[in-house]
Amino acid sequence: MARTTSRIGAALAAALLLAAPLLSCGPSATPAGVDPEPRVSTRRAPIVLAPEAPLPAQGMGKAVAIEGGLVAASDFLDTDHADVHTWWLDGAQAWPSGRAQPPVAGERCFGAAIAIQWGWLAVGSPCAVAGRGEVRIFTPAGDGWDEVAALGEQVGATGLFGQAVAAGQGRLVIGAPGEAGGAGAAYVFALGSAGWSLEARLAPGALAPGDQFGFAVAVSPTVVAVAAPGAAAAGPLLPRGRVFLFHLGAGGWEEEAVLAPADTLLGERAARAVAAGSGVVVVAGDPYLAHSVHVFARRLGGWEEEDLQPELRGLVDAGFVHALAMEGNLLAVGMPTLAGPAGEYRPGAAWIYRRATTGWTRLADVPSQPHPLDKAGHAVAVSRGAVVVGGPGVYQPGTSLGAGEVTVERR
Repeated sequence: MARTTSRIGAALAAALLLAAPLLSCGPSATPAGVDPEPRVSTRRAPIVLAPEAPLPAQGMGKAVAIEGGLVAASDFLDTDHADVHTWWLDGAQAWPSGRAQPPVAGERCFGAAIAIQWGWLAVGSPCAVAGRGEVRIFTPAGDGWDEVAALGEQVGATGLFGQAVAAGQGRLVIGAPGEAGGAGAAYVFALGSAGWSLEARLAPGALAPGDQFGFAVAVSPTVVAVAAPGAAAAGPLLPRGRVFLFHLGAGGWEEEAVLAPADTLLGERAARAVAAGSGVVVVAGDPYLAHSVHVFARRLGGWEEEDLQPELRGLVDAGFVHALAMEGNLLAVGMPTLAGPAGEYRPGAAWIYRRATTGWTRLADVPSQPHPLDKAGHAVAVSRGAVVVGGPGVYQPGTSLGAGEVTVERR
């Protein structure tokens, strides 16, 4: 079916099998075929993935995902096209392995969020189905990807289902912040012998319209984190934003804690991005406050807040946090807008940190030399020591700044 006798096809097949040692119910289709020659820009190291025929304001890299050697990046414009490209990493090269596309051309937010779990590709499309939203599941087939399920249709989604998607531990967590008048909800799907099935709908009783529960989601080995950036403020000038943590107990998914950033400024709106690792949850602070990141670590008495680099908070020579990703002790903080010491514009980047018992160490910036027209750091993903950073050329609708690209670096 696919070119399973080719070197790259065989490698991808082996990788997908190794990625799922505990389940035998993954995609039955053979991995996607690849072109005989890689089409990857080598303009700057380490690996740069760019559109084959770039167009002004193409939007490559608005969302990214990685699992092992499989990388995915969305490429969409609000007024034109939408699809998700995939590549297989092979040493210092990346081989195109197809793309996933929406069933109708008008689904322009297809790829707003993406995730990969054991070779299954989940693509969020929150504007689909008249704004009710959808998450489409794809498996490799031939030289591309075939849609095999639509999860929003399964559960009767009603508002922005697929705004956020996260994967891990054989599960998908999907945010639907538009449900219940904007109070929001999140859905947990588990992978079984029949494919993906609903395991739980998460919607704490204390939610109110406008809380946007499900705006961002994250999965760690121990908890599911769901952000509600509009939650828990008694007045317009008080800090807003909470992250709800859930763990799988004997009776199903149970609420464990609600994280409320304490080190906030007047009127700050936190929790528009979230990441989770083993015993740690990272929450983005206000998108208009430079380098605002709140870190919570699990202690004996519960979850305690600590800071990543407190000396950077609010400084002009820093970035505005838009995206977070974490696996193990490796954290990527995406900041697509940076400023220089005099307030001048600089291209964005993702700052990479490693957590140790002594604290956090900043390792590098990815990319180290960003293209001046790309908003690098708009999206980030981490898997097995590899960091993927999306830099779309369009950060706000109506702004044409370039075609965009994706940078991959192994740590």
